[in-house]
Amino acid sequence: MKESKAIKGLLIIMTLLAMCGLMAGCSNDKEKDKEENKSVNAYETPISNYFEGIQKASAKTYSKAYPDFYVDYMGIEDDDMEKMCDSLEDKYGIGFKISYEIKATEDIKSSDLENVEKYIKQRYKKEVEIAEGKEVKVKATIEGKDDSDTDTSKMYVYKIDGEWKLFDVSPSLAKSYAK
Repeated sequence: MKESKAIKGLLIIMTLLAMCGLMAGCSNDKEKDKEENKSVNAYETPISNYFEGIQKASAKTYSKAYPDFYVDYMGIEDDDMEKMCDSLEDKYGIGFKISYEIKATEDIKSSDLENVEKYIKQRYKKEVEIAEGKEVKVKATIEGKDDSDTDTSKMYVYKIDGEWKLFDVSPSLAKSYAK
C-alpha cells in the first residue's frame, strides 16, 4: 500500500531522529502540562503534542510529548524539525496538513509496566514510576496539494512520574531488553 508507506516513513523518521540523539528542549510550562494531564483522556495529550510539533516544526511542542529523561538524552532543535518539514513539503506540497484519529486503546498490564521501568533504568539510567500505560492505535493522515497518505499504527503512552508521555517502546521490546 503506497499510502501507508509514507506515513510509516514519517513515523520512522521521527523515531530515528529521536534515536539519533536529535531531540532537545523541554517544556518550561510544567504547571500547564500537569493541568492537561488531569483531563479524562489525558493520555491523548502527548499524541497531540507529537503531531502538533511536527505540523508546526516546533521542537518545544514536539518535546512536550516525551518524558524529560528522553528529551534530555536526545537533542532536537527547531532547525531539525524544519528540515523534516521541508522534506514533507517536497513530497506533499507547501501547507501540508497532518491529522490523526485514535481508533482504539488497550491498557498495558502492570507486569509489562514494570518491564518498561526496567528498560528505562537500564537504557537511560533513570528510575521512574510508571502508574499506567496504553497501547493506542492511531490513524494518521498527511494531506497536501501534491500527495496524501494515511496509515494506522500503534503508539505507546505511559503515565511516567505522574504525567502522560509518549514513549516509543512496546512492552514486548522492553521485556526482551530487560532480561
